Amino acid sequence: MLSDVNTATGTVKYDLFVHKGVVAAPALANGVLYIGSWYDQGGFSASAYDTANGKILWSAATDKIDAAPTVSNGMLYVGSASKFTAYGLP
Repeated sequence: MLSDVNTATGTVKYDLFVHKGVVAAPALANGVLYIGSWYDQGGFSASAYDTANGKILWSAATDKIDAAPTVSNGMLYVGSASKFTAYGLP
């Protein structure tokens, strides 16, 4: 689980329940949090969350994630030992 905490007051704005767990450091760009996580069934996913409210924007199944997602030039890059995937961002 990831939580967004108001640093001035210490109150939790929202919690993100991210499948079974986060597998790498998340990436943050333009108010969107990108997370690589694994499922209970053993698969992996790349997901995007709106930082204003914690709502999921999209999620896609992917191979094992070995590194933090990276955002650059309107693309999300997710890498594993056997595959490199690029997602176009709206």
